[in-house]
Amino acid sequence: MDQKIQVALNRLNALLADKLPYKLYMARASEIDFLAKNARFMTKEQFASLTRNIRTDGGLTSIPLCYKQEDGKLLVLSGNHRIKAAV
Repeated sequence: MDQKIQVALNRLNALLADKLPYKLYMARASEIDFLAKNARFMTKEQFASLTRNIRTDGGLTSIPLCYKQEDGKLLVLSGNHRIKAAV
């Protein structure tokens, strides 16, 4: 990961530490596990539209919510479609 991004994330996490129980983290797709059953359904057309929007925007415009598992991998709790479309 880009060192400048990691430094910025560390600063933000330090500022937010006493306000939120969460941490910002930039992950590679290989570090992420997806829910076996997603609560939300998306048609192929909706997914294609999401993929186009991410391509147009140059990235995700909202942060997925993930849980760090004991093995160190992240489990997506919210944002399964967004991450898959970004990949």
